[in-house]
Amino acid sequence: MKRDILRWCRTCLACQKAKVSRHNKRAPGKFDMPEHRFDHVHMDLIILPNVNNFRYCLTMMDRFSRWPEAIPLKDISADTVATAFYTHWIARFGCPKTITTDQGTQFESALFRSLTNLVGAKRIHTTPYHPCSNGLIERWHRALKSSLMCHTGSSWVELLPTVLIGLRTCYKEDIQASAAEMLYGTTLRVPGEFFLNEDLPTDTQVFLEKFRQHMRLIRPIPTAHHYKPKIFQFKDLFNCSHVFLRTDSVKKPLENPYSGPYQVVERRNDVFTILINNERVNISIDRLKPAYRIQEDLTQSTNAPVVEPTPLRTYRGPKKKKVSFFELPAGQS
Repeated sequence: MKRDILRWCRTCLACQKAKVSRHNKRAPGKFDMPEHRFDHVHMDLIILPNVNNFRYCLTMMDRFSRWPEAIPLKDISADTVATAFYTHWIARFGCPKTITTDQGTQFESALFRSLTNLVGAKRIHTTPYHPCSNGLIERWHRALKSSLMCHTGSSWVELLPTVLIGLRTCYKEDIQASAAEMLYGTTLRVPGEFFLNEDLPTDTQVFLEKFRQHMRLIRPIPTAHHYKPKIFQFKDLFNCSHVFLRTDSVKKPLENPYSGPYQVVERRNDVFTILINNERVNISIDRLKPAYRIQEDLTQSTNAPVVEPTPLRTYRGPKKKKVSFFELPAGQS
C-alpha cells in the first residue's frame, strides 16, 4: 500500500507543475569552427537607457576573430535591423555563411529572411528562453555593459566608440590574442600608447610577403569554458511520452513554474519537439522535465510509450539480514 501511495502522489499533475525538484542541465554544446573570417556571425539586440531617442543596440560578433560591432538604434523594427546589418556588417566585411540569432520578431520576419536568402547565408535560431545557445554574444554583453557603466557623466551613445576600441584591442586569454590581432594580423594603435614600434620594413614587397605569411598562420580557436558546469539529466526524460515545460518569463503571483504536460513528437540530443496548441515547437531539454502519468489519465493515443514512474525505494538504509527462527529439541529451553 505504501508503494502505491507514493506512486499515486508522484503522478499528481498539479504537484508536478507546482513543485520544483531540480532543473535539467545538459553539457555545453559546441559550434563547428569556421574556416575563414566573417563566415559565422552572431547577432542580438539589447535594451539600454533612452538617450536622444536611442534605446536599443544591435550587437554582432565574428566567431573566427571575436571582432565585435555595436550599432545604436532608435527602434528595432525589421526594416531598421536589416538595414543596420547590411550597412555596418555586410557592406564592410562581406556576406557571412552562417548567422546565429534568437527567435526575436525582427530576425524571424520575412524581410530579414529574404536578406539572408539574398546573401546566401544559413540562419540558425536558438530555442526560446535559452540564451546560452548564443552564448558568444550574450557573454560579451556583460563586458560591454560593465565598460559603459565605468564611465560616468556621458551618454552610452557617445561612449560606445571608445568602449569598442578598448574591447577590440584587449588581450583575451582563451584565444591568446586580441580581436584586432585575429582580424588584421597586428595590434591597433590606441590613444595614449606608450611604446611605438618604428622598426618597420622599408621594402613594401618584403612587408607584404611577411604579412601574408603571418595571416595564413592565424587559425580560429574554440571557445573556452571558464567553469565546470554541474550536469544533471532526468533518467526518464528520453523515454517519457509527455513533458512539463519550465516557464522562464516573469511569472504572476501563485503562477505555476511549469506548464503542460505536452506531448513529445521528436527527440534529439539536446532539443525536443513538443506540441503546444497543436503547433510543433523546438525546446531545449534544459527547460523540460518528464511528466509521470497513470494510464487512465491519457485521453488521446500517442505513439510514444507511456512511462510509469521509476520504482521508489521505501527504505534507503543498508539491507537487513532476514531473521529465521527454528524450534529447539524437546527438553531444551
